[in-house]
Amino acid sequence: MENRDLWLAPLTPQERSGLKEAWEKGEQLLKPPIVLKQHYKAWNQRTFEMLKSVFGETSSIVKDFEEAVQVIPKQHGPNKFYSCPNGHQFGSLVPICPHCGKRGREDSTRLILMKQIQVLCAEGWMLPADPLDFFDEFDPDIRQASLPRFKDEHYADAVSAAFKEIEMCARSLFPETGDTIITEEVRKFPSGK
Repeated sequence: MENRDLWLAPLTPQERSGLKEAWEKGEQLLKPPIVLKQHYKAWNQRTFEMLKSVFGETSSIVKDFEEAVQVIPKQHGPNKFYSCPNGHQFGSLVPICPHCGKRGREDSTRLILMKQIQVLCAEGWMLPADPLDFFDEFDPDIRQASLPRFKDEHYADAVSAAFKEIEMCARSLFPETGDTIITEEVRKFPSGK
């Protein structure tokens, strides 16, 4: 598969859903104080395979995701995470396993997982699939006044309609001072001439 440019070839709903699920599962793995290695390994393998199938094996997201495992981050602070030869994982000030008394090695699984989740979050797949999805964030009255104009590519008219709706709302909320507030706020904007 060729590398995919997110801006030229948007993700399918299935691809977007799969990536979102991988991200959410990664976040769930971070909730307990210890990230179990077998759970992390399963998540890492599934997510890595999905990224390769969606974006292509040589894409930058696949490389960044893989690099997070190869460049092991150092733990900072007094309390670090360790794993002992018997497979116990523990957080402690000292590297002695509280379960078996054996010396543990630093376990950076949590830090690697956090880095990989950052790689997932940094990609554009989290943006709305439809460029008009941002209208869902608007007040229903503003959306009703401006969305039809925006869809018809009358962008200036859409912005104007949104501001008129805001103005009417301000005047209805503040009957005595609505005009004054709006006039003062409009004066703050550059004239654009």
